[in-house]
Amino acid sequence: MALGVKGRVTEDAQALGRNHRRRMRGIATFFIVIALIGGAGSLILFGVENQRVSAEDALGRAIVSFGLLCAALGAWNGSRIAALFLFAILIATPIFALTGAMDMETTDWVRSGVYITLSIIMLVSAFQYHSEVRKSGGALAGRGWLRWTGKSLAGLVIAFLGFGVSILMFGPATGIIKADEITTEQSEWLTAQGFLTEQERPIFLYFDGLFNFEDGGSFLTDTYVGGWWQEDGEINSYWIELGQICKVETLQRGSATQDAIYQVYAPGEDSWVQLWLSIEDNLHNDFIARMTTLNIRKTRPEIQQFCDENRPVDWAEIAAMNDISQDIVEADGITDAQRQWLTEQNFLVGNEEILNFYSFGKFSISEEGILLTDEYFGGWYEKNDDLTGWWMKLGVLCDITAPDDANTSETAFYRATDADGGWSEFRLPTRDGQADALVSRILALNAERVTDENQDACLSLASAE
Repeated sequence: MALGVKGRVTEDAQALGRNHRRRMRGIATFFIVIALIGGAGSLILFGVENQRVSAEDALGRAIVSFGLLCAALGAWNGSRIAALFLFAILIATPIFALTGAMDMETTDWVRSGVYITLSIIMLVSAFQYHSEVRKSGGALAGRGWLRWTGKSLAGLVIAFLGFGVSILMFGPATGIIKADEITTEQSEWLTAQGFLTEQERPIFLYFDGLFNFEDGGSFLTDTYVGGWWQEDGEINSYWIELGQICKVETLQRGSATQDAIYQVYAPGEDSWVQLWLSIEDNLHNDFIARMTTLNIRKTRPEIQQFCDENRPVDWAEIAAMNDISQDIVEADGITDAQRQWLTEQNFLVGNEEILNFYSFGKFSISEEGILLTDEYFGGWYEKNDDLTGWWMKLGVLCDITAPDDANTSETAFYRATDADGGWSEFRLPTRDGQADALVSRILALNAERVTDENQDACLSLASAE
């Protein structure tokens, strides 16, 4: 009896379906074998010490092999979703390589290309097989529970890999960043948080958070080392100035999945910071080595004494060690060495008579200071190892004002303006009313020397404001 049109369509669909099924199962069988070999090899490597592949990397490979096995079993039993998952698992490796999270040799790229091509053929065959089965009205070959189990377990592995890829592509860098690798966005964020100033030069940076800069990080500049973390929606930070590090302890050596942790101590056991650093490319060793070298160069004997005695730094005590008074002093309170330095810097010229002197310096008066003579009032400060001085002749000053919002419990900030429209800002200690007393003296001396011309100029500037 001749077949009808419907019968011929059904028979052709069944024949095509068998071809697509054979192709799909053949490729799936290949991946089952590859997954079993790869999984066994990874488990062996996981238990071997002192080998090129770390235990964490071997475990990761084992998880990927498990995902491939589950996806291949599901595809062998006719699951299109499992075939799609197998393709997704294979494509994850090149993505990791492109993001810099892993290295791939030429042979690895070729092998990956072959595997991905085969997975695409298998995926197309799976969809074509399903199409022909629908046309023929038949049932899918294979065990249904293996289809569901395979695609379910493979889906979990996909979620695991997807989480890792999303971190690499959209989260902060996974390794320590050198200064020339810091992006504009990162630099602006560090500056906005006050972690980087104009005077500092960044050296190493590491974000230990998963997705955002705010989550946490460690930072080394040519001046400070420290880090930050987020707690209850607020960013907290801790910093130690280089030259004040007493010792460094290794709390955790780190691995492929764990950061190395270092505890850095300043003078006094309660003064410390923790650095969390990725061990990728061994840059954590460079970070600590550079920090240690800079600290040795900057450490002064006065600070070392506090390290040896294991007590917090007392800056008043250090200033006293260097003959720097914590108070504004009269002429007789200046040492011969300080007077000599002022003369060498041309801050004290000719027959000028010193009236008052004050320095915020702790190791040297060159760090910052204020000087009042019978001719001039002014001061100096160090910035980037350069000494900058500013001076105003008595009789030319218009006013000295103190912005209320700039004052602290220990320091008052002032702005001095002159008849030419120039201005300078300086600070004075507030202890025992010293700042107010010195400002009053300056203004009184200036009033004795002011000319009508300068007074008119000052009034014009005041009215223009």
